[in-house]
This record gives sequence, structure tokens and C-alpha cells, in this order.
Amino acid sequence: ERESGSLVRGMIGRMKRTRRESREKRRAGIAGAGRGASMVTFPGGLRRLVDGVLGFIGEAYRGNCSVERVVPPEGGESRDRKWTASRVVLCAEAPAAAALVREFEPGVADSLDSIHYCAFNAVGLGIERDSASIPPGFGFLARREQGLRMLGAIFNSNFQADRAPEGCFALTAMVGGELDP
Repeated sequence: ERESGSLVRGMIGRMKRTRRESREKRRAGIAGAGRGASMVTFPGGLRRLVDGVLGFIGEAYRGNCSVERVVPPEGGESRDRKWTASRVVLCAEAPAAAALVREFEPGVADSLDSIHYCAFNAVGLGIERDSASIPPGFGFLARREQGLRMLGAIFNSNFQADRAPEGCFALTAMVGGELDP
């Protein structure tokens, strides 16, 4: 406001600068230079999220075990073991999580049951830069009428440089789906 005389003029000036900078980056072939778009993820990938949750949970974490039942604090027994917890993190597909909470959170279970899954395979690819050319940008989605038997691809290393070793591209191709299982 101080620099441009008003908030509106300041916002317009910032938009113009952002467009100009984005245009210059696209011309220079710099990744992530789309029109106002941005990709947000954790540095080093989603593994950071998992590590953060595990760090918060600490020694209370119980992995590689199946859960047959979750009951409210009033009590309950399991066949093999019983754990008491003030909080539970359920990392499961929606139908499995719904079954675990239905007894005491039927509304949550109904919401989880309403989630429609469309299974597909994500195939990670690594390609040497000398053997292929990947356009700038996030990736693409393929329309059925294009004749490709894939849903699309994400050019991971275009927006996350640490996803591929020096001299290589990292891509994720998505194949399968509801119309092409």
C-alpha cells in the first residue's frame, strides 16, 4: 500500500510482476513456471509426512499388525492384544476404516463408505536426459479418444529437482483405471 498508493494498485502490480517473471521463466525452460500454478509438496516427498506422524507418535507406534476392532475408551477386548490410546491414527483404505469406526461413529463410517475408489497403477520411470526430451510443465492427462492406454503422466523432476539423479528425468505414468482395468 505504501509503495503503490493503494492495496488494489499494489495487487495489480504484483500480478503483473508475477506474470512477467513466469513468462521469463517459461522462455528460459525453468520448471514450475506455469501460469499462476504451483505444486506444493514436502521437500523429499510424502515420506516426510509419514516420518512426521511417526515422530509425533513415538514409541506408541504399532506397525505390521492387523486391527480387528477399535472401541471407545469405555473398554473392549481383542483376541490377542489390547492397547489403550487417547488418539488413534487409522492409515487404511476408506472401507476398512469405516468398518473399524462404524460402532461408535456411524456418520464418519457412512462418509468413508461414500468414497468411490478408481484403482489404477502408478508406474515410476527414470529416463536419462540424453535419451528423451520431456516438455516443461507438470505432466499431462490423456483423453480416451487419443488412443493411449494410460490416464496420464506426471513429470516429477520438472517441479521437484531432487526426484531424479543428475542427468535424469523422473516420471510417474498412471495406467489402468475404471475404463481400462
